[in-house]
Amino acid sequence: MRNFFGIFIRPQPWLNILYNLISFPLGIFYFIFLLTWLLLGFGLLVVWIGLPILLAAIFIWWYLAAFERILAIAFCRAKIAPMKRDMPAETSLWGKFRNHMGHSVTWKGLAFLFMKFPIGIFQFTITLILISIVGGLLSAPFTFMYWNFNIGPFEFISFPLALLGFLIGVGLLFPMLHVFAFMGTVLGQLAAAMLGDQEPETLQNEFSESTKP
Repeated sequence: MRNFFGIFIRPQPWLNILYNLISFPLGIFYFIFLLTWLLLGFGLLVVWIGLPILLAAIFIWWYLAAFERILAIAFCRAKIAPMKRDMPAETSLWGKFRNHMGHSVTWKGLAFLFMKFPIGIFQFTITLILISIVGGLLSAPFTFMYWNFNIGPFEFISFPLALLGFLIGVGLLFPMLHVFAFMGTVLGQLAAAMLGDQEPETLQNEFSESTKP
C-alpha cells in the first residue's frame, strides 16, 4: 500500500511526464531533419556534393543519439552502457571510420531517432489525455462555475457533482502516476537496447552476478 500511494512523492513519474512532453517536438525534429538531410545527400551524390553531406549526417545522428541517451538516463533513470568502447590510440582514421560504420549502435541509434516520431506522438497523446482527465476532475470544485467539464455523458455542473469528480480524480491520480512510471521503465529499456554497446557475454556476466545468492 505504501508503494502504491508513495508514488506521489517519487520523482520518477514526474520526470516521465516531462520526458513524454518533450519527446513529441524532439521526434518531429529528428524525423524532418534527418530525412531531409539524408535525402539531400543521396540526391546530390551524382555531383559528389552529396558525399560530404552524408558523412556529416552520419556523425550528426550519432550525437543526436548520444543526446537521447543522456535524456533517457536523466528522465527514465535507465542504466545504459556507453555507446562505443575505446579503440587503440594507434588506430588509423580510416580504421576508426570503418569501425564506426560497422558498429551496431550507429545504425540502431539512427533507427531509434526515427522511432521517436511515432513513439513521441504516442507519449504526448497519452500524457495529455491522462493529465486532462485527472486534472479536470481535481479542479472541478473550483472551476465548475466558470466552465462545464464533462467526461462522456457525465457533466459536473454543480458543487456536489464537482466534489464527486474531485474524489474520483484523487482515486485516479495514483494509478495515473504508476502508468507514467511504467512508461518510463519501458522507454528506458528501449533506449538501453538501442543506444548502449553491450555485448552478449557482458550481459550474461551481469545476469550471473545479479542471480548470485
